[in-house]
Formats: sequence, structure tokens, C-alpha cells
Amino acid sequence: MYVIGCDSLEPFELPREDDYHKEWQYEKDLTFKPTIERGLVKLLNPSTWTVIDTIEMEPCEIVMCVETLNLEVSESTHEFKHLITVGTAITRGEDLPTKGRVYVYDIVTVVPEPGRPETDKRLKLVAKEDIPRGAVTALSEIGTQGLMLVAQGQKCMVRGLKEDGTLLPVAFMDMNCYVTAVRELKGTGLCLMADAVKGVWFTGYTEEPYKMILFGKSSTTLEVLTVDFLPDGNDLLIIACDADGAIHVLQYDPEHPKSLQGHLLLHRTTFSAGANPPTKTKLLPRTLSPNSDYLQHQQQQQQQQQQREPNNNDDEETSPPPNPSTNTNTAQAPQPPPPASLLLLASPTGVLSTLTPLTEPQYRRLSILSTQLLSALPHPSGLNPRDYRTPVTTGSKPPGVSVDSGVGSGRSSSGSSGGVVVDGAVLARWSELGAGRRADVAGRVGFRVDSADVRELLREVGGLGGLGYL
Repeated sequence: MYVIGCDSLEPFELPREDDYHKEWQYEKDLTFKPTIERGLVKLLNPSTWTVIDTIEMEPCEIVMCVETLNLEVSESTHEFKHLITVGTAITRGEDLPTKGRVYVYDIVTVVPEPGRPETDKRLKLVAKEDIPRGAVTALSEIGTQGLMLVAQGQKCMVRGLKEDGTLLPVAFMDMNCYVTAVRELKGTGLCLMADAVKGVWFTGYTEEPYKMILFGKSSTTLEVLTVDFLPDGNDLLIIACDADGAIHVLQYDPEHPKSLQGHLLLHRTTFSAGANPPTKTKLLPRTLSPNSDYLQHQQQQQQQQQQREPNNNDDEETSPPPNPSTNTNTAQAPQPPPPASLLLLASPTGVLSTLTPLTEPQYRRLSILSTQLLSALPHPSGLNPRDYRTPVTTGSKPPGVSVDSGVGSGRSSSGSSGGVVVDGAVLARWSELGAGRRADVAGRVGFRVDSADVRELLREVGGLGGLGYL
């Protein structure tokens, strides 16, 4: 099932029960009334692509965000269930304060309508909470106890669903202006909060006691549309998309001397999305073959890290050696590397793109291959693809502390020119070369002459190679 939040236009009606504005009584019979938006929540059947249920909001109430959250629905059994959570804003004019609401719905099975067997599902209201100050602009899961993070006005508040249909607040953090997105790295308590004017906040959430802690911030002049995490092995990157269509790669590193003990986020690079600025992101698991270069590189890094860890066993030298007849598996099994992930980006123009982390060998090869393709292929209207990916904010203040090292592995960064991001649109034109030219370019980069390695690597890092479950 798909749940869609949308709006419909309707004539504006003045409040009928208002004893203060007596002059409004003469304006209720207007023939040409202004139109306002009213929010709708629709349930869509994916098999027939028809709307099977519609819920109307109140007048002047619009839908701001719709999320599917795994919440705790029982305080006694601690049962979890995926529920539909909707955040709305009630705006009645510039002279009245904006209010908000949080709705929690469940999809239940009902008796279908005659002749329409697909209408056997309905939205059932589970909880409803009025927010007296500020609109609800973003929602997310948080923690391990089935709570939700609600961006309401100038606050981000952690709320829990109670059995009586209320949302109990347990922790909060004051924000600046307007929260556009909140994200949590699932099960860790690490949160990102994006402000429409004041940049990105990197925070943490604890459950004993319930508390939110600020770790670091980006520049206070960054207009962020959306933000999300991108894990890369043992490194954790922060991806922020601003209103100019630039994709910023940030990182939290309290040990860096320029970060002021982590108070300022490090700026790794910036990459332009062109005419398709992302406004929505989704962190997805990445499906890779066991022989993937990325997985093998992560396993090698994991083994090297385990070998560098100090041995805290003080009795290791005095303890007797194990008996091979009784202990056959004395060696500790190596820990598996962290699961691979990629970031799905969506823009209002309908463009879907992915942001995928690369290993050091993959980055070097693809970067050289991209340079070779830029000089070997003709470009539309003679435009330079490298300049196309240069952000329009070049020369302005970076969104974080500018550093010389690249993302995660010491690669050199060129500030705001996207030096550590490889353009997949250029790599996708590999097949436009002739067979002889492909063999020549592959040999220069270091691949085999038959170009099989190039195709395998491009299949792994580009397209739907990492989304095998789709």
C-alpha cells in the first residue's frame, strides 16, 4: 500500500463564530472567494493504482510530512508495529500563530465495497496530538524503544505513543528557525537536524535518562533542504543538500584541531546536482556480490583494525597453552564488516539518483577513467561536464571547517569543487566509445584490454547494481 499526502483547493470561509470582528458578517456572501489549500491523506492500492481511502484534514490544514515509523503500541507487552505518521500545519493567516498536529494511522482490513475487491484496506486513526505552537515539519524514528522524533516549530521533541492515543514528550532540543528534515541512524541514537536557514545539527539521543545532546554544527548560513547519513565502513559521512542544488559532504571528527573538539563539522567536498536539487533522501542497504572489491576492501580494513587493537589480557603470558585435543576452535572468529549502504536522492523534477561510497582503489580508477572520458567524448553544446558539477556557491564560505584530506581515506579535496566525488553521468557514457577506443582507455587506466573489469566495476557502483532487491 502507498500513503500519499496531497492538497486540494477550496473557497475560503471566514469564521462563523467570531464576536470581535463584526464587519466580517458583511463579507460572508461574497461570490468570488479566495481559495485555500486543505490537506488530504490518500491510501493507494499498488495493484490497481486506485485510491481506496481518503481522509480530509480540517480547513486551512495542510500535510507537511508523511512517514512510516516502527512504533511501540503496547506499554505492557512492548509490541512494535509499523504505523503511518502524518505531520500537518494549520495556517489561518499572518496575524494568527501557526499550529500543528500529529496523526498516527494504522492500515486495517475491512469488508470491501461491492464490485471493488481492492477496497479491503482502510486507514484507522490510532493517535492524534495537537501542537499549540508551530507546524510539524519533519518526523523520524529514534532510539530502540519505539519512540518518534517530531520537529514542531522551533523544537525537536521525542514523543512516545501511549495506549490512550496521546503522544507523551520525553526529551527535546531547541532549534533555530525552521526544521526541514530530521534523520536518525537506525538503532544508534545519532540524529541529524536540518534547518532551512541555520545549517545542519549533529546530535545524539540517550534513553537512560532521556536526553538530547548537541555534538556539532555546520555553517550557520547554509540553507538545507534535506540531510542524511551515509556510512562508509567505520566512517560516518553527513550528506546535506542546499537550496542551490549543491550536495555537501560533511564529517564529525572531534580529534581534528580545526573542529574545536567536534563543535564544527568538517567540510569534505561539495558536488552540484545541477537543475535537480534533491529534497528527499533515503538510506538503503546495498546488495553486493561476495567477490566485490568494496566488500573485500572493508574486510581487509576490519582485519587490520582488529590487529591494531591492544590486547588487554594481562594473563596471556602466564596462561598455559590450550590443549588441541579439547579445544579445536580457540581462535576468535573475525567480525564481519559493517553492512554496505547507499543513499537514494529524489528531486521535485522526478530525477532519482544514488550516492555510493567508494574504496580508495575504486576511486582512483574511476577518477582516471572519468578524466579519460571527458577528453574522448563529445559533449552537448560544447559544455564542460566538470564545470557543470562545480557548485554555484564556489568562493563563498564553506558549510564547515575546510580540511585538506578527503573522505575517509586521506584523498585530497579541492574544497568546494567536488574533488572526491566521481560523476556517474560521465561514467555512464562508457558504452558510447568504440571497441578499439574502449580497449585503449581501459589499458591507460589499468584495466584489462577486453574491458570486462570496467563493465563489472560500473555495474557495481552505478545503476541498480546495488539495489538487487528491487
